[in-house]
Amino acid sequence: SSDRPDAGALWEKAANAAHRHGDHAAAIQHAGHARDHYLDHGQTRAAARTQAFAGRTLRDQGRHAEAREHLKAALNVLQPEADMDTVRALFNLAGLEAYSGSPDADRLLTEALVLAQALDAEAGLLAELFSGRGLFLQRANRHAEGMAYFAQAAQFAEQAGDTLRLGTVLANQSDALAPTEPAAAAEAARTAAGHLRQAGARQWLGWALANQVVALLQLGDWDTADGV
Repeated sequence: SSDRPDAGALWEKAANAAHRHGDHAAAIQHAGHARDHYLDHGQTRAAARTQAFAGRTLRDQGRHAEAREHLKAALNVLQPEADMDTVRALFNLAGLEAYSGSPDADRLLTEALVLAQALDAEAGLLAELFSGRGLFLQRANRHAEGMAYFAQAAQFAEQAGDTLRLGTVLANQSDALAPTEPAAAAEAARTAAGHLRQAGARQWLGWALANQVVALLQLGDWDTADGV
């Protein structure tokens, strides 16, 4: 029927919604349905995009070997004619390699950032990329550089009007600030929680609230922490 080509997009939308709410199993299942639909209709790039999304979600579940397999297979399709889907897949593979401690992480992150700028990526995507770079730098004990990337990421997210990305950037920033600047960490986490609550991102919201409580306890502010 005439509406069948839209089925893939609907499954993708459902997968994104499930991921945003922390339901990884449903997100992977919906992405699989989208990929099957696209393959049935000869839409190989769209199928690769959904395979990369599944790879990202598998990474979030800690299923790193499966995630790497999905992301690399998707990139085999997406890299020859690079677009924003290529950027996202590179970024998610870079994040996986960073979690695994692989030396490939730095190269992949740089490749994703360079490609995004060459393609004139929208501000919301740049926010995600810069925040990811900030996290990588923090883990490499390059604190000042990491904070600079977080600050720029927050500006991009505000420019895009993207409450979800702004909330995640600030949550990452609060985590980085906690060891040395607990007052700033508490404020960043509090602000992040407000944005994430508005975005309906339950999993990220829980993390931001946990960061806020930890920072408040570091400050000795037990009463405020008890009310979070």
